Amino acid sequence: MVYYILALIGILIGIIIFGSLSRRNVYRQIDRLESRKIEIMNRPVTEEISKVKRLKMTGQTEAKFERWRNEWDDIVTVDLPEVEERLFEAEEAADRFRFGKAKAILNGIQERLERSEKRIEELLEDLRVLISSEQQNREDIVALKAAYHELKKKMLTGRRHFQKAIVPIEAELADISRYFENYEHETEEGNYLEARSILLEIQSQIDGLQRKVEHIPQWFTELQTNIPEQIKELREGFHDMEEQGFILGHLKIDRELKAIEGLVDKLLSDLEQANVDTMPEEIEALGKRLERIYDELEKEVASRKLVPVERKSVQDQLAQTEANVGELKSETELVQLSYRIEQEDLQIQDELESETKQLRKRFAETEDALKEQKLAFSIVQEKLETMKERLDQLEEKRKLYREMLDALREDELKAKKKLLEMKRSLLEAKRLVQKSNLPGLPSYQLTHFELAEEKMAEVDEKLNKKPLEMNVVNRVLEEALEEVAQSCEATKKLVEDADLAERLIQYGNRYRSKYPSVKEGLNAAENAFRNYSYEEALEFAAKAIETVEPHILKEFDVSLNKEA
Repeated sequence: MVYYILALIGILIGIIIFGSLSRRNVYRQIDRLESRKIEIMNRPVTEEISKVKRLKMTGQTEAKFERWRNEWDDIVTVDLPEVEERLFEAEEAADRFRFGKAKAILNGIQERLERSEKRIEELLEDLRVLISSEQQNREDIVALKAAYHELKKKMLTGRRHFQKAIVPIEAELADISRYFENYEHETEEGNYLEARSILLEIQSQIDGLQRKVEHIPQWFTELQTNIPEQIKELREGFHDMEEQGFILGHLKIDRELKAIEGLVDKLLSDLEQANVDTMPEEIEALGKRLERIYDELEKEVASRKLVPVERKSVQDQLAQTEANVGELKSETELVQLSYRIEQEDLQIQDELESETKQLRKRFAETEDALKEQKLAFSIVQEKLETMKERLDQLEEKRKLYREMLDALREDELKAKKKLLEMKRSLLEAKRLVQKSNLPGLPSYQLTHFELAEEKMAEVDEKLNKKPLEMNVVNRVLEEALEEVAQSCEATKKLVEDADLAERLIQYGNRYRSKYPSVKEGLNAAENAFRNYSYEEALEFAAKAIETVEPHILKEFDVSLNKEA
């Protein structure tokens, strides 16, 4: 029973503590919102609104002033008192431990205060825009009027420079003057924002007109004097060059100059109406087209000087290529008597002849066209340059083919040299056998010698065959090299085994009378030696002596190496 009572007391204490803490939290929020309400109430909105009174209180300004004042009054007399009342309700709910209701009331107050602050910020921003617009208008109008009067002055003093464009320019000035009148009217009516919009439009129009006044005289000079003079100069130069024998029909210069004249007329018409938005780009494009014609004519003049030089160079190179290809053909036929040339390689020779003939034909056609004045010098130059490039390619191709022919002969010489080296190696192996005074050679060694000689004979036969097929020669040569190497290696080992076996037998004779097993082993070794089985003789002798002197074979190897 005591435990239940204690538990109940603990719960009651917990409830009291929770309620106390929750109420304290609500009071803190109430104090915070109360401070925020007072802060809003104390904001100097009335003083800011009163600044508008120094402006003309008519029209737009008067309407805005009344709206701002009413909005601020609504906040002060309706929103904030209602907030105060709701704060009391939240405090009362907290005192009654109705924390959920208190929290809902405080959230509503928070949202209402945020809306009020947002309304105040928007009100102050509108007010700032109006006041700054009025102030900026007073500053800008002075500069704009000065710029306007400067434009009128330029038009009065330089009317002749603008020609027919003076009419639309004066019309634009008249439009700007009407905008000034509208500005003054809106300002008098207190519509400062409308006046600001008009000033921005005036600024845009004056900026555009200033660009026109600055550049239109220059553009008239370009379109009426500079460009026509260039067109005239190009046309005269074009006809002079035709009389001098230049072929220029492919350039279509007459048609291009007429097209440019048409564009000049159109641009002049636009300029007289002061439609100049794209005038700089279009005049620049005309200049580039004229420059391109100059470049093409200069190219023809330069080509006329270069063509004789290029023609002589190509003619000499073509003649040399024809001679080289003819010489190569004769050499190919000569090589074919001794060597077999692959079909794909012979195809290269045919291609060289065919392409050289085609180039000779193209060169003759180009020369005829040049003599009969059918082609422009620049086109002839391009054709000659193309032929020169192709001749260079053919020469490179011819060199590679020539290297292939030389490689065939080089391979033959290498094969003959290797054959001679193999014969010397095999002869040295046989001399080594003779110097060793061996009683004879085993059958496998004789077979090695026979096979090596047969392979060398086969190589010799292939080298003497006409036409020579080097791929076959090289294959047989590799086989012969391998067989000779094996034969020489086997000979060297055989002689070494025989010499070591003979020494061991002689060394082991000291143990014959004392050790019967040694005598028996040495007898077997001597028998094998007489039958040309030198490797077996070595094994028998070593095995017999090692029963008395272990490692005897290793000691003899070391001794022989020192002697060597």
